Amino acid sequence: MEANQVLLIIAGIFAIFLTRWVILLLISWVIVGAAYLLAFAAAQGFIGLVAYAAAWVFLLPIMAITSGVLGFLSHRADRSDEKAAAAREKAVSEVFSPLALRLPA
Repeated sequence: MEANQVLLIIAGIFAIFLTRWVILLLISWVIVGAAYLLAFAAAQGFIGLVAYAAAWVFLLPIMAITSGVLGFLSHRADRSDEKAAAAREKAVSEVFSPLALRLPA
């Protein structure tokens, strides 16, 4: 085998794993977004659930895109909340660290 073939095989394996990761990420976003839409429909009562089911049957591409966008926005909001919580925890730990609370003997 030549060096070019080895590089192509490695690049192909990397592309397969990257594509698989992206597809799983998109599927997870669609599932989370669909759950948000289902919760909204359930809050409207039986008619909302019927409309939700009918929308998935008759408007599949639109529902999938909408669910994906909602899932992405939810994921992004969760990550910003985690970053803000980590920054708060770091600030608190710097102020109240054991070294800062040393009392004179």
